[in-house]
Amino acid sequence: MGQQVRSGRNRSVEGRDGVTYANPGKKVTRFADGTLLLDITTSTEYEAPRTGSDAWPHLLIQQDFENRPNVGRISRLDFTMELRIVHCDKKMTDAEFNESLHTAQSPFYFFMRNVNPDSPDYQLSLWVGVPSFDYRYPRLDSTEYVQWDIGTATYIYAIPPRTIWGDVSFHDLKWHRARLDLLPLIRQGVAAMKDKGQFLHTDLDDLELMGMNFGWEVPGTFDAGLMVRNLSVRAVE
Repeated sequence: MGQQVRSGRNRSVEGRDGVTYANPGKKVTRFADGTLLLDITTSTEYEAPRTGSDAWPHLLIQQDFENRPNVGRISRLDFTMELRIVHCDKKMTDAEFNESLHTAQSPFYFFMRNVNPDSPDYQLSLWVGVPSFDYRYPRLDSTEYVQWDIGTATYIYAIPPRTIWGDVSFHDLKWHRARLDLLPLIRQGVAAMKDKGQFLHTDLDDLELMGMNFGWEVPGTFDAGLMVRNLSVRAVE
């Protein structure tokens, strides 16, 4: 939010050397093995607990895919990711905390679009979420959900997080690993959207994965850090 960024080498988490870019609200450290530390300090951002109309801080890594996987033409989408929550400190009183408004969470999103110019749904898009940590929930949920994202004017389909990570708790501050073929779950998301009356004129061959982002979304006053390593998305044709 307009704060100066500084860079430099440091020895931080787990005693390892890394290159850090930081300002008072955010810090990104890349270690020699490729592990990333994403640390966000929203207590320097919020002057008061967020209300329903306020924006919130993000700290995201992002990639636009040069070779975009086609959802109908690939046979697998092998996804690997290891994630550890380093800390998550609530900087709000229990009286101020409103579970419907406030949390710290670390979703991974694919951005998918209909790229067939002959389709009535041409350019219709969807965020496909791979959920992980959410401060509000000690255990991972086993249900999917669909919602409209006002900020991007796009639907979001979230894969059931327990399907991806298993019955784990990121609150234990340990490393957890996801390793699976995401393609059936992404196609399941398309079917769920059709049930909602969306993508009715879209075949799977019309859909491409355009890119991804991952990191912190913090619509509450939390200071939080995570580490991510061995992140890989591999399409098999």
